[in-house]
Amino acid sequence: MLRVLLKGYWVCESGGDAITPPTPLPQDGFEVLAGSAYRAGSGTVGAYLLLGQDLTMTSGAFRGRRFVLVGAGIAHPLDAQGQRTGERCVRQSHARTIAEGVSEGAPD
Repeated sequence: MLRVLLKGYWVCESGGDAITPPTPLPQDGFEVLAGSAYRAGSGTVGAYLLLGQDLTMTSGAFRGRRFVLVGAGIAHPLDAQGQRTGERCVRQSHARTIAEGVSEGAPD
């Protein structure tokens, strides 16, 4: 099933638990645009393909990166073997920039 991501800024982070806050990974954040497009923090625009829960960046700065969606606004990056890494990318509906989403922290 062909789908699209929620538009807006997606902030990526690693680690974190009930006691320790996650570590922001601003270099991995991106903005989802219309038409299955995204913009990396560097400003480079690319395209993505979302089939069911499987997300693949097909062009641009993040070409070849793969994720699995575990909710409408949470994606977990996959490694070369297709296993989830310790990172996650969370849509920040209140953010107006990638940097703002990182500095404000808590997911929606």
